Amino acid sequence: MSQATENVRVAPVQVGKYLAQITIIFAAYFVAGKLGQATSNIRSSNLGPVWPAYGVALAAILLCGYRVWVGIAVAAFLIAFLSPVPLVAAVGQAAGATLAALVGAFLLLRIAKFRPSLSRLRDALALVVLGGLGSAMLSATIGVSVLYATHVQAYSGLSSAWLIYWLGDSTGVLLVAPLVLTAPDLLRIRPRARIGEFVGLLLLLIATCFIVFGDLPLIPVKLHVLAFAVLPFVMWAAIRFGVSGAALSILFVATVATVETALGSGPFALNATFTNAVLLDVFFAVLSVSGLTLAAVIAEREQSEREREQLVRKQAAMEARLRLATIVESSDDAIIGEGIDGIVTDWNKGAEYLYGYPSGEIVGKPISFLIPTDRSNDSPEIMKKLNDREAVKHYETVRQKKDGTLLEVSLTVSPIFDNEGRMIGVSTIARDITERKRAEEALRESEERLRLTQAAVHVGVFEWDIKKNENHWSPEMERIYGLAPGSFGGTYEPGSSAFTLRTACSLNGTIKGTFKEETFSTRSFAWSPHLERFAGCIPELPSLAIRQAGRFECWDSLLTSPSAKRRKWLSQPSAAG
Repeated sequence: MSQATENVRVAPVQVGKYLAQITIIFAAYFVAGKLGQATSNIRSSNLGPVWPAYGVALAAILLCGYRVWVGIAVAAFLIAFLSPVPLVAAVGQAAGATLAALVGAFLLLRIAKFRPSLSRLRDALALVVLGGLGSAMLSATIGVSVLYATHVQAYSGLSSAWLIYWLGDSTGVLLVAPLVLTAPDLLRIRPRARIGEFVGLLLLLIATCFIVFGDLPLIPVKLHVLAFAVLPFVMWAAIRFGVSGAALSILFVATVATVETALGSGPFALNATFTNAVLLDVFFAVLSVSGLTLAAVIAEREQSEREREQLVRKQAAMEARLRLATIVESSDDAIIGEGIDGIVTDWNKGAEYLYGYPSGEIVGKPISFLIPTDRSNDSPEIMKKLNDREAVKHYETVRQKKDGTLLEVSLTVSPIFDNEGRMIGVSTIARDITERKRAEEALRESEERLRLTQAAVHVGVFEWDIKKNENHWSPEMERIYGLAPGSFGGTYEPGSSAFTLRTACSLNGTIKGTFKEETFSTRSFAWSPHLERFAGCIPELPSLAIRQAGRFECWDSLLTSPSAKRRKWLSQPSAAG
C-alpha cells in the first residue's frame, strides 16, 4: 500500500518533468526553424542551405530520450505548415524530420556507443557520419519526395533539391548538436583569465568574419580568398576550450557567413543560388569537422592522461597496501582485524604464534574464543572507548591460548572507519608481556625482601636525584632519624638539614670533590655523617655517585643504626670532637 502511494506521488513529478522537456524542445525547434527560414535570399521554396532545427532535434533525443519525439514532431509540422507548402507536405516533412532524428539517435547510441560529452574522437566522427550525414539522408529523401509529390519544386530539379535538403540537415547537426550537447562545459570555464581569453577570442573571430564576409566599404580589396582565415580561431578555441568552445566559435562563423551571404556579400554570394548554398554548406562542414575532431582528440588525450595518473596513484596505493600487509604479516606482534560484531576478519602470523590458532581456524569466529571467563568485561569496556572515538593503548589483560594456557598481553585497539566516518571494524595489536610481568613480580619480591632485611639489621637508605632535586628516604632511614613514616620532605634541603652542621659540611665537601671528577660514570665513596641524635660520627658509610651523558644524575648512600655498644662509644666526648 505504501509503495502504491509513493508511486502516485512520484508520477506527477515525472509527468511534470516530461511536459517541461516537451515544451522546451518545442520552443527550441520552432525558434531554430524560424532562423533557418529567415535567409530567404539563398533559399528556394521551402529549402535552404542550413537547417539548425534538425541539430536541435537530434541533440534533444540524445539528451532526453526517444520519448520527446512528440515535441519535435509538433514543432516540425508547425514550422512547415506556416511556410508556403500544402498540408500534406507539411505532415510529410515533419514525419521525415522526426523519424530521421530518431534513427540518427538510435545509430549513435546502439551502434557507435556514443557519449554526448564528445570526449573521444570516435564520438565526434560518429556524430559527423551517422548523426549528420547518415540520418540526414532519410529526412532528405522523405522531405523531397513529399514536396515533389505535392508539386512543390525547389532549386533546379529533384537531385539538386535532395542535395541541398541533405546538406542543410547535416550542417544543422554539425553546427548545433555539439553546442547543445556540451553547453554546460562553457559554464565551467575558470578562472577569470580564461574567461577573458575566451571573450577576446570570440570578439577577434567575429571581427575577422565581418572583414572577410562583410565586404566592408572601408576595405577596398575583396578578401574572399581569406575565407579560411577563421580556421586558426576555431583551432584556438578547440585547443583551449574543448568541444564546446570550438562549437560556439563555429556557430558564430556560420551565423555571420550565412547572414552576409543572404545580404549578397562575401565569397559565397558570387554564384547562382544553388552553387552558393552548396559552397556555404561545404565550408561549414570543413570548419565543423576540423574543429570538432581536433577538440575531441585533445579531450581524449587529456582523459587518457588523467586515467594514467589515476592508475599510477592506484598502483602506488596498492603497493603501499601490499607493503603494509607484508609488514603486518611478518610482525612478531599479534595483529587482529575484527568486525564491529566481534568476528575475526584478519589474523597474521604473529597471532598464530602467540595464540596457537592457525588463521583458517579462527577467521570467521568470535574474538571471545581468546577471552577467559573472568575477563568477560574487557570487550564492553574497550568498545565503549572505541565508540567514543578513543584509541585504547597499552591495555594490560589476560588472554587464553589454544591449549588453555593463560598469558599476559598488552593490547592496543584502534577503530577502523570508512570514507563516511562510520566505524566498520577494530584493529587489535597484542604483545606478550608474560616475561615482563614475571620480572616485575620478581623485582617486587626482591624489593620486599630487601626492605625486610634492612628493617631487620636497621639499615637506612637514601637516594638523591640531582637532576630532579628529589631525595628519597627509606622507612628505616626515617626511623633512624626519628621521623614518622612518610613525613620526610622529599628534596635535598630537608635531608641535609636533618644532619648536623658537621655532617652537612662533610657531605657537601664529598659531593664537591666528586663533582670535580670528569671521567667516571659510576664511582663509590665513603663519608662519615655526624648523627646529633647519637652525638657522634659513623665512619666510612658506603656511597655511590652516578654520571650519565656527562651530568651527575643521583647519589646513593646507606646508613646503619648504631648498636647499643656503638651508641655508647659515639656518646663519648672524644668521639664527638
